[in-house]
Amino acid sequence: MTIEQWDNLLPYQQIGDFWVVDHTTGWAYWASLLEPGQASSYLLDAAELTEAIEDTVFNGSYYYGIHVDSQLISPDNSEEFLPGGDSRLEAFLTGIKNNSMNDEGTTNPRYEVDSPPSDFNFDTMLPGRVFTMAGEQYLYLEN
Repeated sequence: MTIEQWDNLLPYQQIGDFWVVDHTTGWAYWASLLEPGQASSYLLDAAELTEAIEDTVFNGSYYYGIHVDSQLISPDNSEEFLPGGDSRLEAFLTGIKNNSMNDEGTTNPRYEVDSPPSDFNFDTMLPGRVFTMAGEQYLYLEN
């Protein structure tokens, strides 16, 4: 989805497992933190030719290529992507960093911090979130 479409979502829908494209810069962002061992889905599932393109191909054959430049952002360095970006990008990246679009952010500790159950607010935890208790890592499956 575009960052314009993202901006029209309700706050609880704005963080999740989907891509958001900033057409100002051309960058695409995964809309949630990736924990160790996690991966995003494909940015593109398919490419389809429109009739206008098909009409301009004389011999019926074509080549379509996409150049991908993967740049991974640490939550501590996300401000490096703000210059030249859409005006909504800062709020978007802050929400990802906090795992919540609420001003207070999530109250949950980072995935690698060993914490007792009382430190977690599972109401703000998104499915797929990794958390650590008693030296063991767990994967939060659903609300």
